[in-house]
Amino acid sequence: MFFVGERLFAQFDVHKDNCLDMDEFITGLATMCRGSQDDKIRFLFDMYDVSDDDTVSKAEFGTLLNQIPRKILMGHS
Repeated sequence: MFFVGERLFAQFDVHKDNCLDMDEFITGLATMCRGSQDDKIRFLFDMYDVSDDDTVSKAEFGTLLNQIPRKILMGHS
């Protein structure tokens, strides 16, 4: 099982050294906040693609989707 925080860290950790340097951190935040729509979509897809095979399996999709609070999915604040 994997968690959203682990996947987010993995996407930020471009050097794959289990540490985030300042550039990785800033680049990750910039992509999430100011990236193009395509950049943001790719970032989210890569978070779901745990196996890194350019596909999202039903299990990968379900695991991450189940971690999103129901209030957000239902459009309630």
